[in-house]
Amino acid sequence: MSACSVRQWSGKWSVHPTNRRAGVSIVEALISRPMKGNPVRIRIVTFALGIPAEDYVQHATHLAPEFRSWPGLLAKWWLGDTRSGSESGTFGGVYLFATKEDADLSRETDLFRGMSSNPAFRDVTVREYDLLDAPTAITAPLLQQAS
Repeated sequence: MSACSVRQWSGKWSVHPTNRRAGVSIVEALISRPMKGNPVRIRIVTFALGIPAEDYVQHATHLAPEFRSWPGLLAKWWLGDTRSGSESGTFGGVYLFATKEDADLSRETDLFRGMSSNPAFRDVTVREYDLLDAPTAITAPLLQQAS
């Protein structure tokens, strides 16, 4: 990272310890979850960058392992519109949580709270959704085969 972006990324990040079992696939976790009253939660975060995209990707790669300690986080996909150049595209992530409660707990972490105060991010939006089980079972063949 450049000296400028190191200053922008100098905030401390911390997360809660994990209770996630090693070796459990996303499909296994989805299949084994209680269905009633415990829907899978999807979070979509988008933002514009205030730093070069290359610096963001380097930092995100370094930071990625910290997300693995979030209880109930089944997966996080990193998004980036790298075609439009350094800072003009949209970046963000899609998070898949085992339950709404897991998503709620993740919002209490310094890692999550730091997004809105990080000067490297502009126009941060956070939206959350429940997974619709019935149509997803039709369009997600892995889930359908595993059940």
